[in-house]
Amino acid sequence: MRHTSVVVTFVVVACAGVVRAQPTITSVTNISGESYLCPGGVAFVHGTGLGTSTGIAVTAGGKKAYVIQAGNSFLKVELPVDAPQGATTIQAGNSAAFDITLGEYCPGLPSNTVNGEAYVFAFHDSSGLRVTSSFPAIPDELVDIVATGLGPTTPAYATGTAPNNASANTNTMPSVEIGGLPATVVNAYLAVNNPGFYRVVARTPATITSGNQSVSVSIGGLTSSHAALPLTTGGAVSGVTNAASFLSPALPNGAIAQGSIAVAFGKNLGPSSVVIDGEPLHHTTVAGTSIEITVGGTTVAGLMYYASFNQAAFLVPSNTPVGTGTVTVTYNGQAGAPAPITIAQNGLGIFTVTSDGQGAGILTYGDYSLVSATKAANCGGANTTCGAANPGDLLTIWATGLGPVNGSDAAGAGLGVNMPQIPLTIWLGGVAVQASYQGRSGCCIGEDQIQFQVPANAPLGCAVPLSVETGGNISNTVAVPIAAAGSRTCVPSSPQFAGDIVAPLSTESGPFTYADIQLKRKDQDPGLVDKVDASFIRFTIPAAVQPFLFAYVDGPPPGACQVYGNVNGAAPTPINIVGGLDAGPQITIEGPNGTESVPGSQGSYTGTLSANGSYLSAGNYTVSVPGGADVPKFSVPLTIPTMPKMTFPAPDATSPTVVTRADGLTVTWTGGQANEFIQIEGTSATDNTYSAGADFVCSVAAAAGTFTIPPSVLLAMPAGNFGLLEFRSSVMPVSISGTGLTVAFLDALYASDTPLNYK
Repeated sequence: MRHTSVVVTFVVVACAGVVRAQPTITSVTNISGESYLCPGGVAFVHGTGLGTSTGIAVTAGGKKAYVIQAGNSFLKVELPVDAPQGATTIQAGNSAAFDITLGEYCPGLPSNTVNGEAYVFAFHDSSGLRVTSSFPAIPDELVDIVATGLGPTTPAYATGTAPNNASANTNTMPSVEIGGLPATVVNAYLAVNNPGFYRVVARTPATITSGNQSVSVSIGGLTSSHAALPLTTGGAVSGVTNAASFLSPALPNGAIAQGSIAVAFGKNLGPSSVVIDGEPLHHTTVAGTSIEITVGGTTVAGLMYYASFNQAAFLVPSNTPVGTGTVTVTYNGQAGAPAPITIAQNGLGIFTVTSDGQGAGILTYGDYSLVSATKAANCGGANTTCGAANPGDLLTIWATGLGPVNGSDAAGAGLGVNMPQIPLTIWLGGVAVQASYQGRSGCCIGEDQIQFQVPANAPLGCAVPLSVETGGNISNTVAVPIAAAGSRTCVPSSPQFAGDIVAPLSTESGPFTYADIQLKRKDQDPGLVDKVDASFIRFTIPAAVQPFLFAYVDGPPPGACQVYGNVNGAAPTPINIVGGLDAGPQITIEGPNGTESVPGSQGSYTGTLSANGSYLSAGNYTVSVPGGADVPKFSVPLTIPTMPKMTFPAPDATSPTVVTRADGLTVTWTGGQANEFIQIEGTSATDNTYSAGADFVCSVAAAAGTFTIPPSVLLAMPAGNFGLLEFRSSVMPVSISGTGLTVAFLDALYASDTPLNYK
């Protein structure tokens, strides 16, 4: 009989699953790779089998550490702030104890390596932007240097926690050396919402020279490892934008067009006060500032408009090559660091009243008077306000970035010449309109005029969205007041602005008062939370923007979408808040699920009605305000019906819905009644910090059940996996009367959201 050898493999299974290799610790260093460690310091635990979950239990000195990052062969942790100093041990999971020694301090400098150079994480204190080789620091500037291991703070924070503001100062002030020179340290504090890290605010030495300068932080007799801090004695450019749109270069429409006016932002770009060239855009130097653009090995000189310390405006000559390149600012003979720039053939920006690329666009009638919410008594001629446009009116859009001209820009080539060869579509509230003229203005270098007739089917409102598409690029979206024929006063689309409110806010001197009480159910993904958010304020309106106010505060008409060049979902409102109004110590909400009170002060009342979203069910509610020094006592009823629910994209999806921007996106929902309306807001950030990007808000009648967000909106969103769609169903606001407030209303909304991936 032949015997067969049998190999038996035993798989040991515990209750929790397969038994894995025991973690092993081989070394522990601080973030700079040094051996000295301290309580509250950030350390790297090196070893094997450490796993990729931040849920692994790590203890040091018998105290629990906070795991920041896990990479199987390493753990990045904040050591326990309450761990005892001296010789002790550290463990990860069920690893063997590893000997370490904790001192009072363990200074370290986080860094990232680029082309073999370790760069410190530092930020320009004035703007919060990262110090980089393309946007270096300058002499005598405050920079915020990220550090670790700087010891106790007042107040103290527990392991794994951090303040939400710069309030926890170190008990001992560290010292900083930059380029071998001492830097004056102004402050050192725990970083906001970043456990284990500190910010050291230091002033760069006034005598520092250009280049990658070595920086170190010292405290308690210990000095961190060194890292590089880029510096320049010339101009430091943080970015270049179209002078009308001010859109981020990272956005799809952020490239700078040939022949357009641009603005460089940064530091040390010119004199402390702005100097405007006597003949703008004719010369290559103003007040000692000049700008060069280099693309594909070709360098051209910008034509200067103005220069100041923080910004300089210039014309990108029409003969500048298309592509990616650099821009360099030279001031008083000191050339700065080259900063990135992208030049395109077309990239229109529409000028706005507040000169920030958002809100009321600068559009004029035939006599150069301005389109505005209401008609002024002195209407007629340049710079006067002549009210809302009517269907059939011939309007001119003022912009820059239409495209290059043939010949010398400085010599006036192309002025007043139509450029019909450029593919161009005007989008007015989602309606496609063709231009009757598109070209340079007859007066001004770099300024474009686009003329069109307001179509009969244009939507009406105080903030009708308008954008211009040129060569596949979407301009910034501005707001235009449009009224029915025979009226020059627009009617707001947003239902909270009931009655004749436009004329008083557009013409009277103020001050004005405002109250907004909102009951809202928010998506926590997962779960829901019910909240109340109320504001009572007194405000004034700057005279220059008052005729255009409703282009900023009104929403898009039903069926239209407004696009913003930020992730906030709104243009900055050009008002001056005088202060909050005293409406009493609390707001009380009575409804089917009981009575809740939310305290407040200085005009702000914010609180949670239900942490699990169980309070704001359908039914009748009464909101009561006890009254105070500024607002009388009142109660107002509100009925919340059964709210519409989004069906596509699916709310709270575990993976993002892929959106091809050029195809549009159809959103569907169930439910919807005549007393409800829908807002759909979409956001796309340029990276995972969610600090920059674009946003759109569409208004839709709730009964429609479906709405397609058009490509002309989505193409303004940056591509990427940092998108979000929020579906908001709201009841028609209830106007609050008898209070003496200029505008006062109560409303309710339900919000759900889902992730998007823009392609």
